[in-house]
Amino acid sequence: MLAPWAMLESKQAAHWIAPDGCRDLIWWQPPGQRPRWKLTALADSAETVRAPLGTQYRGWRLLPGTMIDECHLLNRLTSCDEGRTDDAIAALTDATHIDPHVHETLAILARSLSVRAAVRTAGLGERTLERLTRQATGRTPTYWLALARVRRAAQSLSERDYDLGVRRPGCGLGWDARRDSQAMARAIDKNRNAAARPRPRPDARDGIVDTFSGDGTLAELAHAHGYADQAHMTRAFRRWFGLSPARLRASGDGMSAVRSSGYGDVTPLG
Repeated sequence: MLAPWAMLESKQAAHWIAPDGCRDLIWWQPPGQRPRWKLTALADSAETVRAPLGTQYRGWRLLPGTMIDECHLLNRLTSCDEGRTDDAIAALTDATHIDPHVHETLAILARSLSVRAAVRTAGLGERTLERLTRQATGRTPTYWLALARVRRAAQSLSERDYDLGVRRPGCGLGWDARRDSQAMARAIDKNRNAAARPRPRPDARDGIVDTFSGDGTLAELAHAHGYADQAHMTRAFRRWFGLSPARLRASGDGMSAVRSSGYGDVTPLG
């Protein structure tokens, strides 16, 4: 298990859930109704969920690639109405297991910038890698590689300040059109120079992801995480999160969601 969590629906609001590469065992009880158990599927993109006010949730996030006997797991929990941690852990221990080979393969994909680089690191053939990940997770190596990359980029976005754009004219006291136009020109030049600056691509060295150490521009962030350019990274954000980097950064709930535990985190077995 990667992490337990709990929530009480205290306000009538929509909750934005980011894809994290994990499946969750969830006990939940709407007001006045019997408790229920469910096992979430792997998400291919972000989703928004709503629940009645007063709904209780308890969840257990599973490590990416966990092998699950779904029917056996849910049948064991049918009579466990209280959502106790002991019951959930006992059922998970009995109905799930982690294949160390799958776990290590997913870890390699999370650190790699291309499937070819992952193949070299894992010492597997490309077809073998494809077959292994599909059989174990129902997803391709490309899925896992792209998810880890966009999660790392989003987490880096949440940890540093970036040039996300220039404020609109008139949005604040003492606005000066000439000063702001000069600031815009400097910002454009900074991003253009960052994108044009010659640098070795990370995968040209060994295919392993580097920690971001750029100067705070989105172009630098994109290059650090193996994207061709800033536009490439923005498309990935929209595909996985449904939001641009700027809109994700502006969302408190979004930033909290991408910082939560999930695929790509350091989670050694044992």
